[in-house]
Amino acid sequence: VYYDNIRYVDAQNLDDIDTDYNFNQHADIILPLAKEEGAKKLHSDEAVNIILDDRTSLDTLRRNDTTIADVLQNYEAGDLTDSTLEGLMNRYTEFNEQMLSEGDENAYKDIDRMKEILEKLGATEEQLENLINPAVEALMQQIEDLKVENEEIRDEIEEKNKEIEKLSEDTEKNSGELAELKAKVKALQEEKAAQDAKIAEQEALIKKLQDDAAKTPETTPTPTPTPEPTPGKEEPAGLAVGTQETVGNGIYEVTAEGEVTLVKPVKKTLKSFVIESTVKLSDGKDYKVTAIAANAFKANKKLAKVTIGENVASIGKNAFNGCKKLKTITVNTTGLTTKNVGASAFKGIKKKATFKVPKGKKKVYKKLFKKKGAKSPKIKEI
Repeated sequence: VYYDNIRYVDAQNLDDIDTDYNFNQHADIILPLAKEEGAKKLHSDEAVNIILDDRTSLDTLRRNDTTIADVLQNYEAGDLTDSTLEGLMNRYTEFNEQMLSEGDENAYKDIDRMKEILEKLGATEEQLENLINPAVEALMQQIEDLKVENEEIRDEIEEKNKEIEKLSEDTEKNSGELAELKAKVKALQEEKAAQDAKIAEQEALIKKLQDDAAKTPETTPTPTPTPEPTPGKEEPAGLAVGTQETVGNGIYEVTAEGEVTLVKPVKKTLKSFVIESTVKLSDGKDYKVTAIAANAFKANKKLAKVTIGENVASIGKNAFNGCKKLKTITVNTTGLTTKNVGASAFKGIKKKATFKVPKGKKKVYKKLFKKKGAKSPKIKEI
């Protein structure tokens, strides 16, 4: 009787003094009931209310080993309003983005299942696209991070093998140390194999999502006549100078018409970052990324790989200062000089970091990067 009237009974206590405690207790009863296949509709409906409530956190779902897809699996098309469906999709993205920021490898792991359920419930193509695009972007970033980790593991394996080779010259004397090193190499190889499997899994999921999107039939819109330009009326200008927007993993600021500066990444836990030649802002226009702000990546201790776009014409002081793991920098721009690269821009990065530069810039850029803080940089032409 209690479970079938749970909303009515718990409502008597939800407004007591310790409302958060009562709410969480209510959630801890409802969510395990609602996640089961064939759950009662009243339990599913109450679980939806809980998920949409601001008091519900990612920890609430984790504590009850429940996902939003678990709760939605028992619904059919038409059971939920458009606004409720939209709210649930927003919460799904919010929780998974939080998981990403915490380094949780389970972020977006159930995106394929979520997509299938939402299609069954009648989500529009636009809604699905808004859900899947950030998921694909996040999965691709995870792949990049895993590849960076694999490079580090591979380098460590090579170093250990060199040590083994030296110690093998006197096997009897160094037998104990050799056995320990060989065990470490084996463990590293197993770790690398596990990383390779994760990369393959993520790439397969991305391919499936992209293939499914390609199969979605597109309706051909009725052509709209292009209006004749009004004499003397100019095309509206872009966003105002000083406007900041988040695009992908970066925060950008409009600095001139059609130009932006990369201010900083959205989080300091990224292991790789690509600074594109252009980014599309909220007005639908493409803006050239012409600069990297001072201190943009300063003291990012996990960053290992960076690509600098072809339109970057200046790098602020201390931009990469203290990025002690940064060992691969691909530079696509040809316009960097001692005047437009700030002091200590590359100070504190990994010793003997590799800079991949455009043809004809090897000598000039080696001198430049050393002057801006890089110790013994290796320069390779792209």
